[in-house]
Amino acid sequence: MKHYIVLLDRAEIPGELRIPDFDHVWVEHPQTLPGECTDHLWRATIGVTHHTAVSRADIDACPKLRLLIVTGEELAAVDGEACRERGIRVIHLPSAGRQRQEQADALMDAIEAFVRAAADS
Repeated sequence: MKHYIVLLDRAEIPGELRIPDFDHVWVEHPQTLPGECTDHLWRATIGVTHHTAVSRADIDACPKLRLLIVTGEELAAVDGEACRERGIRVIHLPSAGRQRQEQADALMDAIEAFVRAAADS
């Protein structure tokens, strides 16, 4: 399966992100303004947000979404109930206490682990 990975607010995610070694499309938005989330995320199988809100309406409009990773401190920006109802996995990777590159590596580790697990199932 080809994964479509979208970073909603790349400017907020520190460090260098390694290139995944699986079939994918990678899209980075420096920021996502209110009202742009669905437009940026609708093709995604994997979404990454730092502080961009992802509402129930956004989730409902993104039928391919399977994983949402939150790198900021606040998980409340994501409608967790809507994700649970749709079977979307949510991973919280807060940046507190991590070095810049350590945060970037943790993000990529989470993406790669999800893709491996999906391929095995």
